[in-house]
Amino acid sequence: MHRQALLKLLGDYQPYDKDERDMYEMLVRFVENEDQCFERGLRIGHITGSAWIVDRERSHVLLTHHRKLDRWLQLGGHADGEADVLAVALREAREESGLEAVTPLLDTPYDVDVHPIPARGDEPRHLHYHPLEAIATGMPLVYMAGGLLEPLGGPDQPGMCRSYDEAREKIARLRDGDQALGEAMITRQQAILSHFEPERCAQAWRKNFLPLVKKDRS
Repeated sequence: MHRQALLKLLGDYQPYDKDERDMYEMLVRFVENEDQCFERGLRIGHITGSAWIVDRERSHVLLTHHRKLDRWLQLGGHADGEADVLAVALREAREESGLEAVTPLLDTPYDVDVHPIPARGDEPRHLHYHPLEAIATGMPLVYMAGGLLEPLGGPDQPGMCRSYDEAREKIARLRDGDQALGEAMITRQQAILSHFEPERCAQAWRKNFLPLVKKDRS
């Protein structure tokens, strides 16, 4: 019964082209046939949840760099037995971005994707199946220097911190209602978000994902 909610969501979904139609049919067959589809231990593949995070204006998207695959991806992760894929997407969005104010734009999948994950260690090559949930956010970012966001945003971002004490101090100021700090962070963060404009993301998607999916089908 735990699969029925996802199958109902998929039943209401309309793929937007032939490529997605193929992946959609693969996903439906997989969920119908694999009772353990939400478990990471299912070595042929498993359901994951992903978040397509956009700003309030829906003009920018937030991606993360996947170290194992060396690619820029939407935020997401394994369901680990959780059958509510929206809950998985929200959990992963918050854990991976550090954002808390995330709100679903839709109660249905935004996109459907199936992609291969290369073998690594004792983990064989397998497939990740996930409905991509649309999530909007709009809050100031507090993050540590030395990570991915520093080269994207530059050295003078008001949300960047060089120590945990500095991060705690800024978070406390935001919680206490320091609007000037919050507005400065949101304004300056546009330099980071500019790297994730839709056309840039679309180019990366076409270059990095579609060839893998097509190769896997051949």
